Amino acid sequence: MADTIWKFLIMAEKHILSFSMSISAIQNGKEGEVEELVQQTPKRSKIKPGNVDIAPKPPFLSDFDIQHPSRPSHTTEVRSVPIDSIVSDNSQYPTEHTFERIQFQKVAANKGRYRAKQQPYNLVVDLYAKVSSPGGVDDYQWAKIARRVSVPLVVRGR
Repeated sequence: MADTIWKFLIMAEKHILSFSMSISAIQNGKEGEVEELVQQTPKRSKIKPGNVDIAPKPPFLSDFDIQHPSRPSHTTEVRSVPIDSIVSDNSQYPTEHTFERIQFQKVAANKGRYRAKQQPYNLVVDLYAKVSSPGGVDDYQWAKIARRVSVPLVVRGR
């Protein structure tokens, strides 16, 4: 968490152009060993799931927060700069994405043996920010700003 905040503070002086997210899988407890995933299209062809452009989602305000704006909120959210001033015109991007029909490219380690020890995996979702470089809008770079790892999952087959 502290590492993510540090990266965000370093990029605070750069202009965020857009966001992107990706999905991958790792063996539980083995951070460096990435398992390849494939995504089946509606026509059953298999492609590698790529990065998906997304827009930031405005923060949720409960009815209580709206009725009592001066009371301290239970969240630790910092609202110093409106999201619209940070992110340039991202109205064409969705705020959410669902990765559908995701499979492991290779059969899971248990190879279908019923009594074999099951190998747990974790799904990993990475969030990237497209930030402008000092050269201008046409000169940009992608920076990983967040990572979320799922609870261990047991995969049978693919």
